[in-house]
Amino acid sequence: MNQEQRQALADFFVHVKWDIRAEQVEIHGDKVYYVPEDMFYDMDGIDGIDGVERTGKNSHNNDAQSGRREKKNNRSSKRESAKKNFSRQKSMGAAGTWTGKLHFLRKGVYLGDLKKKRFEPSQPFALALSKDSFDACIDFREDDERLLKYLHGESLNLEDMDTSGNGWRLVLAGGYSIGFCKLSGIMLKNKYPAGWRKNN
Repeated sequence: MNQEQRQALADFFVHVKWDIRAEQVEIHGDKVYYVPEDMFYDMDGIDGIDGVERTGKNSHNNDAQSGRREKKNNRSSKRESAKKNFSRQKSMGAAGTWTGKLHFLRKGVYLGDLKKKRFEPSQPFALALSKDSFDACIDFREDDERLLKYLHGESLNLEDMDTSGNGWRLVLAGGYSIGFCKLSGIMLKNKYPAGWRKNN
């Protein structure tokens, strides 16, 4: 992650009211994930498997380390069993079903992607947020015709709404989050996922 990406991530998270610590954010390639406290050791049994990149676990405070160490010790037998199973399956080679590779799908909440000079939040992140956990929202009434236009993927004119500043906004429908948009003056640039858009 370069300095511009780091700044873009910091600028976005100014609006997020979750209590997120640096060690709870993991980056896999260009994808950013938030890992809740109780998921830190869920994958400990597969340490060292080819194809799994684990990053973002930096320093913890002493209290947190102590609690996690205790949790880790309580699960040690399960992890040892998982490692033995992995070694046994990997040694099977062509005779078995294990290939020695594990394709990483997702751990925690998929927050978004790091682009060249920016951060783009994901749709799962939008649905995990609410008007109480994100302080830059645009809320459409259920009978507002622009809500349907948003779901179709159209750009919108917001001249009759009280908007200020530019940048990312969480779009709400009657108070419920449905996606992200980018505000530029009075124009809303639609960021609703193409595969989710209504066709009629």
